[in-house]
Amino acid sequence: MAVTRVSILLPTHNRADVLPFAIKSVLWQTEQNFELLIVGDGCTDNTTEIVNQFDDERIRWFDLPKAPYFGYANRNIALRQAKGEFVAFVGHDDILLPDHLEIMLSAFESAEIEWAYSRPMWVNPDGTMMPFMTNLQNPEHLNFFLNAGNTIPASNVVHRRSCFEKYGYWPEDIPQGADWKLWDNIIRGGNQQNFAYVPHPSALHFRANWRTDEIAGPKQLKIGWQLARENFHWPNFLQMRTPENKSQQQVAWEVISQDPVGWTKRFRQATIQFIDQLAWAYLSEAVPQRTQHNQQMQQAHQKIQQLEHNNTQLTATLHVLMNEKALLAHERDTVTQQTKALQQQIVDNLNRIAQLQQAVAQEQARILRLTFLRNRIAPSGTMRERVWMLFRRLIKGY
Repeated sequence: MAVTRVSILLPTHNRADVLPFAIKSVLWQTEQNFELLIVGDGCTDNTTEIVNQFDDERIRWFDLPKAPYFGYANRNIALRQAKGEFVAFVGHDDILLPDHLEIMLSAFESAEIEWAYSRPMWVNPDGTMMPFMTNLQNPEHLNFFLNAGNTIPASNVVHRRSCFEKYGYWPEDIPQGADWKLWDNIIRGGNQQNFAYVPHPSALHFRANWRTDEIAGPKQLKIGWQLARENFHWPNFLQMRTPENKSQQQVAWEVISQDPVGWTKRFRQATIQFIDQLAWAYLSEAVPQRTQHNQQMQQAHQKIQQLEHNNTQLTATLHVLMNEKALLAHERDTVTQQTKALQQQIVDNLNRIAQLQQAVAQEQARILRLTFLRNRIAPSGTMRERVWMLFRRLIKGY
């Protein structure tokens, strides 16, 4: 029994209207050594009938009850039974180009490569196709992909089946983004050196019908869709108008199936044309604007440096003034204390003077009394001497 080269996982939930085109896009692959694992996640429409219309022994139908969230647990049930050396994916509302598997498998020539992806091609509801510039070999792109948001649809991814044993299966306990989480585990587990990039679109990714936002996908797509609305030299080949009575997938299938090889070739040429035009616009408009912006930023930086220098000088001057202010305050406090001490000395001296004046007045009064007594007493011989002696005693008594 030949070894199966690729196991292709196709999860679905009630999209019988577009599922046939996803299945057909698998069956028309130039690489025919594959098995297709179609996983029904609680389908209540005629999905089983649609699957049974395809009489191909490579198709395995898993009609399972609804699993939580987006049915990641059901996907793991099928993936644990996968036989292929590699694992690929296709959304029930996406379309693989005929050589998708062929060019993706060519990325695994080195045994070190465990995970590969092709250039995403997003299809807006108005039929405008946008090739997305996600190059994980660019550190900025890789950092955004690992830490900010998923920019690569699962239909663009192929990895070795051995990744499940090394890095785990799809996480079943998160509401959404389990594919992104698995990609993250694989890339980080391989030290960000185990992936490859095929810079050609190999699948068409349509907006899921459950989305209500105007623009699906990474936020950077908003700029692209804005350019499309402004008729930014958009190649006609990247615009696919859809009648109201048909789905986008049906229109795409009808157009591509008329000449799969030729259409794919022209489609990729249009993609290159668009990228070249975008690069030209960037070099003609964005780069000069960026140069001007850089000059303005440099001037602003110089002004900031000058302001910082002035601020340093002002800070130094302010520091000197603050020191001088502190010295003046200290001198003021010293003078105030000295003034208070002098004022206290003056008060004390005035009190002493008042006391001396009072003592002098008392002494003068005493002398006057003694003088008066002396003059009243008649001085005569012995009597005079007695009086004088009495007077002297009185004086000594005082």
